[in-house]
Amino acid sequence: MDFCIAGLGGVGGCFGGRLASAYGKSQQHRVSFLCRGEHMTQIKKEGLIVKTPSDTFRAIPHMVSSSPVDIGPVDVIFFAVKGYDLFNMAETVHSLCHDRTLLIPVGNGIDNPHLLEKASLKGVFFNGCVYISAYISAPGEVRQVGGSCKMVAGPLDGRVERYGELESVMKEAGISFELTPHVEEAVWTKFIFMSPMAAITTLVEKTFGEVLSDPYLKQTLRELMEELHKLAQKKNISLPEDIVDRSLAQARSFPSGTRSSMELDYSRGRRVELETFVGAVVHLASSLQVSVPVYDQIYRRLHNKILTSGKERR
Repeated sequence: MDFCIAGLGGVGGCFGGRLASAYGKSQQHRVSFLCRGEHMTQIKKEGLIVKTPSDTFRAIPHMVSSSPVDIGPVDVIFFAVKGYDLFNMAETVHSLCHDRTLLIPVGNGIDNPHLLEKASLKGVFFNGCVYISAYISAPGEVRQVGGSCKMVAGPLDGRVERYGELESVMKEAGISFELTPHVEEAVWTKFIFMSPMAAITTLVEKTFGEVLSDPYLKQTLRELMEELHKLAQKKNISLPEDIVDRSLAQARSFPSGTRSSMELDYSRGRRVELETFVGAVVHLASSLQVSVPVYDQIYRRLHNKILTSGKERR
């Protein structure tokens, strides 16, 4: 199989690094990295260094380029970019695609396949999610600092029996990979935890522990999760009845000083995934005529906060 990792940040670097390390010299499988800037230049020179809590390794892909045309058609594209970059990335990769290319977004959003469809890409639309905390620690180097390093993915039509080769190749590379006919449930199960935590921690600029120890903020967190559960039910996405309690328990399992990626980006003056984590919920609820008053309020407040911050954050 021919793979392209579109985006070599922490997520793309860790999973793409595993693939390239396993198949860098393979005649059967080819792994290419689509990235740019100093990161790309350094990887071209010396490969990608991946540092994890358990090991450090150097991965040499078959090709590293900022141009999809250089890479050519592939069998699988993993889109490992922030939500605000996904559509723009999708518009650039038509030369990578053929009718059977597997298009697998692994970012944080619930509407990622829709963004790929809007770009009119050829291929088979998947959805996916990952459980990892990682970042670019230096040009040509990524560091994993947390998470189980698991990826869950599946086709939107649920017909997983066609894609056993993908699962085998991923697992043979040492990646914890689950091919599931219920990928929307997996994505929403993760999102119902991440979106409310991202929204509140960014709005009040507090850690997980500070939010959970404040009765008002904790109740607001629960209300956001309940609104998401209601929205999932409207979309006929089957989640456990106690998903809100499970999500709150998951939040409590993190160290009290944990900060969400969105709050970290905001505090560092970076662009934030407001639409990915919050706006997408509000827009979907409106289209489905589902009332989400807490999300509506927090979306407006976050939008105003970001606009008036004096920095270019979106």
